[in-house]
Amino acid sequence: MQDEKQKETDRLSSDLLPATISTVANLSLLAGAAIVIYAVTNNALWLLSIGVYGVVASPFLYGFADIVRSLRSIARNTQKT
Repeated sequence: MQDEKQKETDRLSSDLLPATISTVANLSLLAGAAIVIYAVTNNALWLLSIGVYGVVASPFLYGFADIVRSLRSIARNTQKT
């Protein structure tokens, strides 16, 4: 029983998932911006929509990471000891 409580506490205190989502958001933003710049400068307008998608997706990923952090904080604060 104590092992299960310790595993749950470790899982709630881990910040790996939100950090991973934030990293994916950073990569999405950088790749999207690079694709947009490449598409505009090389007249490859078919790539423009892909780059815009990457740029637009990143704020949603940042928001999702923030939601995960908030839910973990709430779960940690309401956890019964």
